[in-house]
Amino acid sequence: MRPGSGAVAFALACCAALGGCSRGETGVQSGDRGQVLHRGLAVEPPDLDPHMVTDTSYYTVLSALLEGLVSEDPVDLHPVPGVAERWEESPDALTYTFHLKTGVKFNDGTP
Repeated sequence: MRPGSGAVAFALACCAALGGCSRGETGVQSGDRGQVLHRGLAVEPPDLDPHMVTDTSYYTVLSALLEGLVSEDPVDLHPVPGVAERWEESPDALTYTFHLKTGVKFNDGTP
């Protein structure tokens, strides 16, 4: 071994090790670039049918996939139209009539 070659090898090994410590693209950066929403889940939902789901943590997935008749305003959470274009409440507040937006279909494609 030549004198000083150990120091060169050590320097190269350090550079290689430090290169592995560099920060790569984060999930947020990747999602922004690819227009992908990343959601953290403790467990995978057993079903995507809202009537079959029993744990409230699964609604994170369902709310991202399905739109309800109404939604919430992101600022103050008042009800805003979702699939329903508008709705009416009976005088006794026991009956609500929803008028769907034109072209709304079920998830299987039927009107």
